Amino acid sequence: MAIDTNKRKKNKQAARAAEQRTSDVTIRDLKESQEFELPELDDDIETVAIQFEKPKEQVDALAEALDLNVPSASEVGRKAFDYAYDKEVGE
Repeated sequence: MAIDTNKRKKNKQAARAAEQRTSDVTIRDLKESQEFELPELDDDIETVAIQFEKPKEQVDALAEALDLNVPSASEVGRKAFDYAYDKEVGE
C-alpha cells in the first residue's frame, strides 16, 4: 500500500485531529501483523503556517496554563490559536 504523506503535510491540522481520535494501545496489545491505515483527509481545506517568536518563559507559562504535558512551542501555538479562534470567532 502506498502512503501519500504529501496529503498529510498539506493539511496537518486535520491530520492531527483525525489521529487524536484514535485509541491508545499498549505495546503488549500490538499484534505483529496489525494493519495501519491513514485517516482520510479533506483535500479542499487550504492551510497556512503561522510563525512568530515569543520569550520562552511566556511560552512555558502558557503551556502550563493550557495544561499541556510535554509541550512543543508549535503545540502551544496551535492550542493558543484554537483558544483565541473559539473565543473571538466562535465557529
